[in-house]
Amino acid sequence: MRPKILIDKKEIVKKISDFFKGRNEILFAYIFGSFTEDETFNDVDIGIYLNPESLPTEVFYEVELSNQLEKILKIPVDIVILNKTSDFILHKATKGIMVKNNNDQIRTDYITKHWKMYWDFKDKIREQVMEMKRGNR
Repeated sequence: MRPKILIDKKEIVKKISDFFKGRNEILFAYIFGSFTEDETFNDVDIGIYLNPESLPTEVFYEVELSNQLEKILKIPVDIVILNKTSDFILHKATKGIMVKNNNDQIRTDYITKHWKMYWDFKDKIREQVMEMKRGNR
């Protein structure tokens, strides 16, 4: 387990936001996880949405991006590509701190679509759990 980190969060958010300014392939990005939920944190989780028309071809794109950010921030960084993650992770990530938004229309359309899918799935799971509790399988 990584040790808890206690440093100025505003400074980290600014550095991440500045880093993403020059990354045109990233349309929007959010910081989420323990960084946004707790006073201390183990790492910084960042969800990025890549422009579908200019997806990076590098196999380890997110690893390279996280390594670059770790050098700047001096703390561990985990990158999640929102284009290819689960609706659960996307829902959690997009409730975090937005650090980049190059296209509000694409962002809101994408998030609305996937939040709806998340809530539909969550409702189905809830129904199945209730049926199991009643003994109806």
